[in-house]
Amino acid sequence: MTNASLYWSPVTNAASYDIYFGTTLSAFAIANVTIPTWTPTLIAGTSYQWMVVPKNAGGEAIANATWSFTTVYDAPAPAVNPVPADMATDVATDASLAWDAVPTATSYDVYFGETLPGTANANVNAATWTPPIMAGETTYQWMVVAKNNGGSAVGNATWSFTTIVALPLAAVNPVPADMATAVAIDAVLAWDEVTDAASYDVYFGAILPGTANANVSITTWTPPTMDNDATYQWMVVPMNAAGSALGNATWTFTTIPLFNPPTDLLASAGINLVNLSWVAPLVGTPSGYNIYRDTILITPVPVNGLTYDDTDVVLLSTYSYAVTAVYSSPDGESVPSNLSEAGPTENMPTPTGLAASVNVYEVTLTWAAPGRNQQRASLGYNLYRDSVLLATISDLGTLSYIDNVGPGSYSYTITESYTMGDSPVSDAVIADVLISNAPTGLALVRSANSISFGWDAIPGAASYNIYFSDTPTGVNGWQLLSNTATNAFIDIDPIDNMRFYQVTVVSP
Repeated sequence: MTNASLYWSPVTNAASYDIYFGTTLSAFAIANVTIPTWTPTLIAGTSYQWMVVPKNAGGEAIANATWSFTTVYDAPAPAVNPVPADMATDVATDASLAWDAVPTATSYDVYFGETLPGTANANVNAATWTPPIMAGETTYQWMVVAKNNGGSAVGNATWSFTTIVALPLAAVNPVPADMATAVAIDAVLAWDEVTDAASYDVYFGAILPGTANANVSITTWTPPTMDNDATYQWMVVPMNAAGSALGNATWTFTTIPLFNPPTDLLASAGINLVNLSWVAPLVGTPSGYNIYRDTILITPVPVNGLTYDDTDVVLLSTYSYAVTAVYSSPDGESVPSNLSEAGPTENMPTPTGLAASVNVYEVTLTWAAPGRNQQRASLGYNLYRDSVLLATISDLGTLSYIDNVGPGSYSYTITESYTMGDSPVSDAVIADVLISNAPTGLALVRSANSISFGWDAIPGAASYNIYFSDTPTGVNGWQLLSNTATNAFIDIDPIDNMRFYQVTVVSP
């Protein structure tokens, strides 16, 4: 509230009153009145102090109280003078909304739509707002509610306007797609529907004509039957009461050839050859196929089937291939398929007959040399134990190898190295190496209360079993005395007058 007056009770014998007033109490009276009221100029949301000093011929009153108060905000007035004006027509579809700034308003809620929404579309600080692009020839309603700390304006008007009939946008997403190939000669042309378009002018021909071939109200048009292997141009121009769309694209496509080519030609490397494969035409039945290498026909007689091996090739060379379809009734040849490149690879055979024989801790490996391609030199053999390279043998006449190992089971494979790389890996052979030899060097020393003895250690042994008997041949059987991980043992207090011993090896 900014229009309040100040009041106080009349003071007996007072001839007049000095008024002190301000956001801080003024040092000097800013008014002198003879009645007990005074109206200051106030600002909303502001704290003030004031004091009244009664006066007469005898002087001024003393001990006068200082009072204070704070003004409140008044709600702002409604917005006025809308732009576009209320009931305006032919408003641009990208128009901004505006109104006169409202004194004391700190922001504005804007309501907008074909029907007024229940909640504001936006809250803005300036006296303008731009809605999303509007539809042409459409009526919109809008309202602005001015706001501040005192609340929202009341009695806000609802305004309306109607947009202009806008030019339609250009057509998009043609079918057939722009630059399409192998289009059927009876294809139908189509495109996406364009908002606000009432109809479409369609231009079509080998060269785009100056006048439309047709005007249609739907998003398709069927041209006359087209020629095979021909290129056509076409354009669609959306139209409405405001005129024709601008920036319309010209699209092209090419119809399917009369003699359709094969597709998806793939050339792949083979051993001393190049393998070709392709897919038959989707339309038509060829009587055969011509194969071209580096643009030169290499099949005097058309090939039946969908594969071909070109063996007239040289290692380390790469060739470019194409295939055409040959037709009869009527006779003709299609355009070439896609190009595909490849070259031959060398035959890199694997050594054969890999075998392993075991003699105690020696594994002897043998194999046979493969039949080799003399166009590429062999570099030797690679032996692998458990998939880890064991040895490389460069002497091609060496067809065996001895591997010294401990007890265990081992897998061996072999490859041959060529200048072009390694051959495939051979089949694996398994060698099981067991501990089959007995300990040697057994020696015994007897003392008063024990017998100590030792023997030569066996490589790879897990442990040793010690047996005893009362006869040297073990007629009454051998009894297990102990098991030890070392190659020495002490027999404490043997109770027999005579003992015989033997030691065996325990494998891992």
